[in-house]
Amino acid sequence: MDSKTERTVVMIFDNLEMHNVCELENIPSIGYIFHRFPASVRNTAGVPAKMKGRLVSRSVSSTEIRFVTDGDDARITFTLLDKSDNVAVYLGDYLYSYVLCECGKPTTLTLSTPDRFKIVTEQSLKSGRFAPNVWRICFNMSNRVAYNCFDSLGYNVRPPKADEKPQKTLLAYGSSITMGAQCQINSGSYVNQAARRIGYDILNMAMSGTSMCEYEMADFLATVDCDMIFLELGVNMRGRVEPQEFEKRAEYMLNKLVNSHKGVPVVLTTIYKNSQSYLKGGQDITARDELLFNDSIRKICKQANCPDVYLVEGDEIMKELSYLTEDLIHPSTEGHIFMGENLAHIIKTRVLKQQ
Repeated sequence: MDSKTERTVVMIFDNLEMHNVCELENIPSIGYIFHRFPASVRNTAGVPAKMKGRLVSRSVSSTEIRFVTDGDDARITFTLLDKSDNVAVYLGDYLYSYVLCECGKPTTLTLSTPDRFKIVTEQSLKSGRFAPNVWRICFNMSNRVAYNCFDSLGYNVRPPKADEKPQKTLLAYGSSITMGAQCQINSGSYVNQAARRIGYDILNMAMSGTSMCEYEMADFLATVDCDMIFLELGVNMRGRVEPQEFEKRAEYMLNKLVNSHKGVPVVLTTIYKNSQSYLKGGQDITARDELLFNDSIRKICKQANCPDVYLVEGDEIMKELSYLTEDLIHPSTEGHIFMGENLAHIIKTRVLKQQ
């Protein structure tokens, strides 16, 4: 792929790495707002029956600020723009803290190397995907985030080097389920859990409630540099687009990704079971579409006739309805963990085994 593609989802600003960010929008009174998608995607997201995509496309998911400093201490300031929420801070893959940040007010974090990191051997800390000196500020889904400033306290600061973070990347696209809904922290979402278990980084391009397989979205995803692709399609489109239109869009996205990512595994799942899968007294249009959409997913995978395309039945990932919360659509925190374990096992035994 073109070497420029990597810059669409990773930016360097103030010597910090903005991960899962393709654009920074400078609004002087607010800060530098993170965008996962270019304006061409943000401003075309949605279908007539569900036009919230333009809002959702402006929110983050699995977006991180990453850096390495020579000093023991540093300060970073950012603002959550849509809601108060927890922000998770990691040092490598070690959880450092959860911080509840108030919406609309700049949050300044003072970060200090833990004392116990200084008394153990350097080799013992080298566990996980990231080097233990990489600070990671991890933001939850469904929030806009603005970066404000960084104070290195006079020490050298830089983005992580290639050998200080995962060598391979999983690109994910899907609904709020894949975006991490109902998970207390985004690093606990099932695609993040799967990525950690296979040693990959994650680029999460999911769209909560608005995953409509837009052609502009497919064209953008085709430019993203990655080593594996995971697609969870259809659940948001039930009752909103006709089955033929779903199949057309899903087929376009699959073919676009296969042709642009030669040799890169593309994993598709059918729709995870939910309340519409078990309705009393017969089907409604949503339940009908779910069955037809699943048939279309199976069909386009078969028609792709490509060894890099892997079909996974949703039941193999979400094995029990009790993985879900009371809304019978979104996984609980525990459900995300189970699903991540199941997806990682599938990838290890079916996909990576063939590579």
